[in-house]
Amino acid sequence: MGCGASRPATKDAPIEEHHTNGTALATSNSGPAPTNTAEHQHEHTSVKPAAPSTSSLVPIEFGLVKGLEYGDKTAPALLVVQEWWGINDDIKEKAMMLHAKGGCRVFIPDIYKGKSTVEVAEAKHMYDNLDWPVAVQDLIQAAEYLSGTGSPKVAAIGFCMGGSLAVAASQYGKIHAAVACYGIPQFEICPPSKVDSPIQLHVGSKDDYVSVASAEEFAANVKSTGGSCELHIYEGAGHAFLNNPDKVGQAKASEKDIGLAWERIETFLWKHVGPHASAHSDGQTGSHSQHNGQMQEKSAVVSSQTPTTDGIASA
Repeated sequence: MGCGASRPATKDAPIEEHHTNGTALATSNSGPAPTNTAEHQHEHTSVKPAAPSTSSLVPIEFGLVKGLEYGDKTAPALLVVQEWWGINDDIKEKAMMLHAKGGCRVFIPDIYKGKSTVEVAEAKHMYDNLDWPVAVQDLIQAAEYLSGTGSPKVAAIGFCMGGSLAVAASQYGKIHAAVACYGIPQFEICPPSKVDSPIQLHVGSKDDYVSVASAEEFAANVKSTGGSCELHIYEGAGHAFLNNPDKVGQAKASEKDIGLAWERIETFLWKHVGPHASAHSDGQTGSHSQHNGQMQEKSAVVSSQTPTTDGIASA
């Protein structure tokens, strides 16, 4: 396993298909039918705020936790968690983009303690040797640091390995919401019954590292125990579709689906954590995941993808 993959779920729960306006939320291109064409074109027509330079990120160290921070300490905070490459330009740019759009304080935990790579083999080696319980506690300590220094709420978003960690950190009452992009935690690290914050999962239908089946199973188990979980499947997309899927030999997502994924992410985060008061004067948050003003909190979807015998598609 690698790159955010999980082990199969260990308890059964029914998969429930949710509909909005009669349209299944099964794939990104079959989301709720737009009711206002202009509303759904804002992604391309709104003037986007300029993201600060990644050089503005400030190195922070407390206890055994290291990371990079930027933003008003009184703003809601967002943990932005790396892929298996380590902290690189991509994760820094994502953090600054989210700061620019939501006005949030951002913190990038240094899970690999200064190490990073561009080589798949080395990334896999670091991933395979990661102490997951320690990494999860790094996120918890980071959340406590952010709360203790002024942020009223803390959310987490992670990609690949970071997605698994973001969800795993949501079981300790320190994270108010978590988003996982193509990452599902192993059950021994994060039993679904212990997820106590709203979570949102994004997976490509052609992801060879995190199968649709494993994402559906995790989402259903969270929901069956009273948790709140959204699951969005992007038809034809492979792993790392919000970064560079070519680096791991995966299928790209369409530009439309990439935009839709980010719109859903922003809507979810700003709903549960709240953007800073100075942000979103241009009304940029989307509404694809909303209906009559209410977020579809718990959605799991049915997929025709056939998983391998261990529940994880082969890499």
